[in-house]
Amino acid sequence: TRKRKWRTTKHLFQHVPNPQCIACFRKYIEASGTRRQKLDNLDTYIFNQFEHIRHQYLSVHDIDLRRCGPKKARELNLNDFQASDGWLYNFKHQHEICSRKITKLILNTHQISIELEPHGDRTLTHNEEKSTCRSVLLLGAATHSYTIQPTITMDGCVLNPLYMCLKEVSGHISENLKKNLFNAKNIILTCSKSGKLTSSLVTYWRDQCLIPNLRSRTLLLDSLPYQVHPNVYKN
Repeated sequence: TRKRKWRTTKHLFQHVPNPQCIACFRKYIEASGTRRQKLDNLDTYIFNQFEHIRHQYLSVHDIDLRRCGPKKARELNLNDFQASDGWLYNFKHQHEICSRKITKLILNTHQISIELEPHGDRTLTHNEEKSTCRSVLLLGAATHSYTIQPTITMDGCVLNPLYMCLKEVSGHISENLKKNLFNAKNIILTCSKSGKLTSSLVTYWRDQCLIPNLRSRTLLLDSLPYQVHPNVYKN
């Protein structure tokens, strides 16, 4: 191509102040736009993804916005982009996005049985073997040893305290055991002979863990038979 003199270029494009801008324009074209343009495109893409998810009435969390950013940034050659806390705050403030309070009123709790002796249910053996066996040190420790029951809000926050039920032969924690236990303020500790929760222990969980995190009125949906009984929540 024929190289034009700066005087001719200035006459045709009067808004270009100096020859150095021409070199910058070439650089922007090779990079598929300026950094500001790429950041604006990234911002538009993430907001469109947010709108698409909300139009389907699905939940959106901060982690979802963070995951959208880096992948699209690599496509735009913004290799130094980081979905930092500052970026997330500015993005939500710019688009007037907030976490609605209603999600904090929806709680989910579940009893999780923990095995003291982890064991696998699968092993390599001979093809013609009719019965496959595996040994464990203690059968009771391989089935159910203790129970934890966390309570999590719909927006992903774990509520305090955590409920834990240990397995003790006597069914209660002895004074000697209490002296050696680590005292954690965010854990409510109980025990039973089986390591499972009984109706009385569920009532104790209700008083110590559930009620402190509730409002004056609550709708309870429960699938565990000994927790569905009205007497557990009567008071």
